[in-house]
Amino acid sequence: MGLISTLFNFKSDPITLLRQKINGRIIRALQRNEMPWQKPWEGRGKGVGFPCEISTKNKVFGINFLLLQMSAKDHGFVSNLWGTSSQLKNMKVMERPDDVSPGSWATEIIYYENNIPTSYVVYNLDQVVNLPEAYQAKINFTPYYDLAEKVLHSTGARIKFNKGKKALYFYPPNDFIKFPEKRLFEAGIGGLPGYYDSLAHELMHWTESRVGFDTDCNEGIRELRADIGAAMLMEELGVPHSMGHSNFYKWKDRWIKLLKNDYNLIFKVCAAACKGAEYINKHSEIKFNRIDECVA
Repeated sequence: MGLISTLFNFKSDPITLLRQKINGRIIRALQRNEMPWQKPWEGRGKGVGFPCEISTKNKVFGINFLLLQMSAKDHGFVSNLWGTSSQLKNMKVMERPDDVSPGSWATEIIYYENNIPTSYVVYNLDQVVNLPEAYQAKINFTPYYDLAEKVLHSTGARIKFNKGKKALYFYPPNDFIKFPEKRLFEAGIGGLPGYYDSLAHELMHWTESRVGFDTDCNEGIRELRADIGAAMLMEELGVPHSMGHSNFYKWKDRWIKLLKNDYNLIFKVCAAACKGAEYINKHSEIKFNRIDECVA
C-alpha cells in the first residue's frame, strides 16, 4: 500500500517536477556566470522594455520575468512582447519554422490557474513572420534616465549621500540608505546605469520591512531578492544594464547553494521581489499589475 501510494503521488505531482526543472535552469545560468534577471537590451525604445503579454500588454512578473529574460538573451530577441501560438494566429502571423534557425524556439513559462501552477509555451514576436510594422521593435541606444531619476528619488526613503566616499548600504536600525555621490559612479566602470541599479538595490532592502519580508532570513536570500527586484525596476525604467557586477560575483556561489537546497526558493524570492518593486513604484505614475506568483 505504501509503495502504491508513493508511486501515485509521484505521478500526480508534475508541479514539483516543473519547479525543479525551472530551478535547475536558473542554477545552470548562474554557474555560467550569467545573471538570469539582467535585461538583454542596452537601450530603450519602441518594443523594448519590460516583457509583456501580446494580447493584454500586461507585464510579466515573478519567475516568468527570469525565464523570458533568459530566453531573450539566449536567442537575441529584441521585442518585449510574447504570445502563445493561438494568440499569434489571431494576429494573422505565425512562428518561424525550426529549420529557419536551429534550436528550441518555444519558451516554457509557468501559469497559475486557481492558484495551481502549470506550464505552457510562448513565442517572442521576433520569432514570427508577417509581423505588422506597428509591432516591430525599434531600439533607441540613447540612454534614458529621467524616469529612473523621478521614481527612485520619490519613494520617501532617507538617502544620505557621501562626499568622496564609496560606502553603499541600507542601515535598518536608523532606516536610511548611505550612498555615494552620482559623480563617483559616472567615473567608474558601472557608469550612470550602475548608479541607478545600485540605488534600486538598496531601495529594495529598504522595502523589506514595509512589505512584510523576513528581515531576519539568510542574508544571501535578501541579496538575491534585492538584485532581482532592482533588475525589474531597471527594465521598467528603461535604464541600460550596468557593467559593474561585483555584487553578483560576491554572492553567486552562495545563491547556487541556496537554490540547490530548496527548489521552491527562487519562486518565493521572485514573488517577494515583485512586491518590493511594486512598493517603490507606488509613488510614481507607473503601476504594476497583479502578481500571481505571490501564491508561490
